[in-house]
Amino acid sequence: MSKIQFYVDENTKTGTHSFFAKTKPYQRLEFDEVAESACQGTSIEPEIMKSAVALYMKKAQELLKQGNRVALGDKFITLVPSVKCSVKDTLNQDGTVKTAATAAMVKPQKKDAIIGATVSTVFSDEFRQSVQWQRIDKQGNVLPDSGEETVDTGTDDQGGEGGGSTDPNE
Repeated sequence: MSKIQFYVDENTKTGTHSFFAKTKPYQRLEFDEVAESACQGTSIEPEIMKSAVALYMKKAQELLKQGNRVALGDKFITLVPSVKCSVKDTLNQDGTVKTAATAAMVKPQKKDAIIGATVSTVFSDEFRQSVQWQRIDKQGNVLPDSGEETVDTGTDDQGGEGGGSTDPNE
């Protein structure tokens, strides 16, 4: 079972106590390294795999630009075209509404286009069953287990790095 290290950070923007777990930044594995490792013990040459993946990703980019959802592997990750655009009421200094937001005000620009990803629930469940968590401080020192029971706060994540959504349709 793999052990993944995490530390606790605080979201000071909320004005109340808000703490969240954040995974330790591990090394970034480059495409060449992963291809070499994936091909070990097989008859597939890493250069052939890299060429095939490059062709696949070029096609995936093209299909995303057409608005399609594109699967990366069987029951693994799906790339999705997405948009990050929202409006909210503008307030006067006394807190009253100066301008009420309406649906008609939501007008995405080019800068609002993003690529999202969903992770198959099958893979997420497998991942969940194959990892353990080890708490560290922000300097990377392992902290002893407090022995306290985990409190379920009902929140999934803070939407930060490393987060992802799961797609129940995968």
